[in-house]
Amino acid sequence: MNIFEAINKVTDYIEEHLEEEISYKKLGKLAGMNDYVLNRVFSLLCNISLSSYIRNRRLSRAGFDLYNRDMSIMDIAIKYGYENATTFSRAFYNFHNIKPSLLKKDNIAIKNYPIIHFNEQLCNNNSIEYKIVELNSFKLYGKFINSDEIKINDDAPNFWQYMNKKYKDIHGNIDYGAVVTLPKTHNIEEYEYWILYKNKIKGFQELTIPKSKYLVFRINRVEAEDIQNMCEVVFSSFLPSSSYSVNDVPELEYYHDNIVDYYVPII
Repeated sequence: MNIFEAINKVTDYIEEHLEEEISYKKLGKLAGMNDYVLNRVFSLLCNISLSSYIRNRRLSRAGFDLYNRDMSIMDIAIKYGYENATTFSRAFYNFHNIKPSLLKKDNIAIKNYPIIHFNEQLCNNNSIEYKIVELNSFKLYGKFINSDEIKINDDAPNFWQYMNKKYKDIHGNIDYGAVVTLPKTHNIEEYEYWILYKNKIKGFQELTIPKSKYLVFRINRVEAEDIQNMCEVVFSSFLPSSSYSVNDVPELEYYHDNIVDYYVPII
């Protein structure tokens, strides 16, 4: 077992036992080293101490539980090993920058610290801010192209540029991009990629966005590369590290004020 496999084994164990007391000696045995050496190795490889990593994963889970489950702050505190609500609330605030009692207010951003997992010699340990919103059903108007998981990274920005060049002077700035997932064929995920406007436009097709909850991630530039990078982080790191399940409704890119809000539908 090499060092990267050892760390993966440790983080897998941590993830399965976040609601229990975690023994550092047990983690050391899993990794094939004593707990002191494990702490040193973990900190050097991942740029975070083992204790901080465990705390961040627990507080990430706590944010999910407080928003999505009918549990009191004290119940959550006990679940993740805090002796009282005051200590938990202080730790929660230091991580999420919001008091747990205010979590369900509108437009509140919280964080998820991803599971550290090495792919060869790379690990992702950057926390990511997100919000949870619920949108009622609404209608948008636009045009779409067909694409698939192999071509969409080229098709989407090319179609966006085409639509922006053709219609900006007539209809103004594009309001939304949307990815509609189609039934899988030939083991390839197929999509419709839509360019959409809020206002009804003659000759454009109507797309109904169903009512859903969304995870919302802010992207500070309206650039295809940044949107694609965020998509990769969300689906390869954020979602596997969280307890959210994706809903089968369109993903949305909302363009405004020279930024993009990326909406991922959840159940």
